[in-house]
Amino acid sequence: MKTTKFIIVCIQRSGSTWLTTLLNSHPDICCAEETFLLSKKNMCPMAMRKKIWPHKLGYPRYINSSIKRCLKHHFLRTKLINEYLNQFYSMPDYSAIGFKIMLNQIEKFSTMSDYFFKNDVKVIHLVRDNILKTFISRISVSQKKVAHTQKKLKFTKIYIPTEKIETKLQKIKNDNKALEKLFFNRNII
Repeated sequence: MKTTKFIIVCIQRSGSTWLTTLLNSHPDICCAEETFLLSKKNMCPMAMRKKIWPHKLGYPRYINSSIKRCLKHHFLRTKLINEYLNQFYSMPDYSAIGFKIMLNQIEKFSTMSDYFFKNDVKVIHLVRDNILKTFISRISVSQKKVAHTQKKLKFTKIYIPTEKIETKLQKIKNDNKALEKLFFNRNII
């Protein structure tokens, strides 16, 4: 069975966690969270449930699993990223395997874009059309200190600073355009 490789590219607070949850509810799809987020432990819930791939997914854990990889991360990063992605996309028993990646992570690991283009990785560019909702969501997270929860939270007021609001909304718009430019004419879904 040929496996479809994909990535979800987006900016923070765009609905990507919800999308990965939906994708992971399908038994033939494995969608990891931000595998290139260096400060987060990351696992693919479906792979771990099936116990078919013993490695915890995530580039940080991959780097730290050996001294050799730590050195490669500093001196041969492109080669190590390609090795990691080859292993990531080689999980058996899935018709589609992917992960989400944010604009700032693509900028930090810019050489991985070549891998995506050379290996027919499909790109899902997730955009939240209402940038005001993205802006408000970011403020809410920073004030409430809760990003994702399935618990019902009580209603609390948030303070929305009006200074520089136009600049911040324009930045959100520009970040979405930057992602679109990166993957222009490249297998975008």
